[in-house]
Amino acid sequence: MSASALNLRSRPGSKDFRGPKDAPGSKGVLADVSRYAGLVCIDARIGMDLELQLLLFGFVLEELSLRPDLTNQILEVTVDESGVSGDIFRYEFPAQN
Repeated sequence: MSASALNLRSRPGSKDFRGPKDAPGSKGVLADVSRYAGLVCIDARIGMDLELQLLLFGFVLEELSLRPDLTNQILEVTVDESGVSGDIFRYEFPAQN
C-alpha cells in the first residue's frame, strides 16, 4: 500500500470512541480531560503484523511532519478489508461544537 492509497478525512462532531454506545463520550477514557497531548490509533480489519504496523506508523509520522501539533486531537490510520487502501482520520476531541 502506498501513501497515495490513504485519504485524509475528518470526523466532524466526533465523540469519545471509548464511551458506551448509548452515551458516547460520557465515560470514555478522555471524557473528563480538558487538555491532552493527543492520541494515535492504527487499525486494520484484516489483522496486523509487525510489517503492517510499521507501514501504518510511517503514515502517522508523515502526517505529523505536515501538522505536528496533535494537542486535543485523535489521529486514526485505518486499512480496509482488502488491505489495499485506507484512510487517515484526524479530528478534535473533545469535539468542537
